[in-house]
Amino acid sequence: MRPASLIRFLFVLVLASTGVQAGTLLAAGVDSALPAGQVLGASTDAIVAATPSLTPYAHLPTLKPNDIASKQFALLSVDSGQLLAYNAPEAVSIASTTKLTTALVVMESGIPLETPVIVSTRAASQPGSLVGIRTGEVFTVHDLLRGLLIVSGNDAAEALAEAVGQYKNASLSPEEAAGYFVEQMNVFASKRGLSNTNFADPSGFDEHSVSTAAELAKTAAEVLKNQSLREIIATRDTTIVSAKNRAVQLVNTNSMLASYSGIIGGKTGYTDTAGHCLVVMAERDGRAYVAVSLHSNIWDRVGPIQVTTQLLDYAFTETRWE
Repeated sequence: MRPASLIRFLFVLVLASTGVQAGTLLAAGVDSALPAGQVLGASTDAIVAATPSLTPYAHLPTLKPNDIASKQFALLSVDSGQLLAYNAPEAVSIASTTKLTTALVVMESGIPLETPVIVSTRAASQPGSLVGIRTGEVFTVHDLLRGLLIVSGNDAAEALAEAVGQYKNASLSPEEAAGYFVEQMNVFASKRGLSNTNFADPSGFDEHSVSTAAELAKTAAEVLKNQSLREIIATRDTTIVSAKNRAVQLVNTNSMLASYSGIIGGKTGYTDTAGHCLVVMAERDGRAYVAVSLHSNIWDRVGPIQVTTQLLDYAFTETRWE
């Protein structure tokens, strides 16, 4: 074992013996030669930008919660799977960022993307943000996924949930099929150890669909590993067409697609309970990160854009790999 690695290993043991809680210090990969004060996470409220595979520059600034205008935030390295920063660990409503899990469960179900889906009255009558699909219309699973992730359609979320449920069991009613799908969303979370994540619906309109910024970042990293979903979240605008040739234009709700260098994509969200939420993924020079802002302290959609931009800028400019 290299001396630096041995030091890190011993540091982890010391932390464990002193009862440091998760969220106080995320990792012990800080170069021991750094001056005092360079280690982030010196208090239970501070955030940490150091992991075993990450070395801060000597000029690394100290970020504190007051610097981040969000009730919850997280920064994750996609390459290492390490959380580089996060704060509050409690579950909160996550609004339409729920749909990232919805998309992953659809893909995991094995339903072919070209499967035609007949839109039920139940799906077409959902409240909130909508694609505008109509009762009796037929769209493919792929087009409904685009409606789900590009314009954040609650109607598309329910249509997909019903389609997957009935794909698994054709005897289920639309409501039963959607209930089965939500169960599978929770199985998905449980299998991945996302203990603070629980879903009540496939759209996130229900305030009881909850997670944490840290766990949501891990879910988003999985989206990047699926090429079909990665292409969808990167789409600025497109058109889907029903089986009877009715065209529906889709314009992405994620404005960072047009403004942030290296942006891959992401997912927006808003409810009165959750406020404005945002998950974004970006990559530069072969390094990819996920930034999450939940319950922004700035009560408009600009707030989470500022938070995620700040986190991504920090990741790209203030860190280097060993």
